[in-house]
Amino acid sequence: MLIGQCNGNPKNVHSTTLIHDSRPFMNAMSNRARGGGYEDCGAGAKYPNCKIKFADIDNIHEVTKVYNKLITLGFQEKAKDAQTWIKELDKTDYRWML
Repeated sequence: MLIGQCNGNPKNVHSTTLIHDSRPFMNAMSNRARGGGYEDCGAGAKYPNCKIKFADIDNIHEVTKVYNKLITLGFQEKAKDAQTWIKELDKTDYRWML
């Protein structure tokens, strides 16, 4: 419903709504084959004035875990020396996301 509202909004000067889907395209296709799906975009679709961009993140749940670890590390009350902080940063596994 919100997608349709964005598509018809006169403030949308480009007349296109861009949707970012974190999944890989093939995951969305397999989800559709199992009766699920994703936003129907493009000419002749339910939302003709939108485009969908897949981010190809294989496991969004792992991204969320790493994000939460980084937030926890960043907002710790007790200040740590740089060397200890770097070791704790490495434990977050953030590098696999780069």
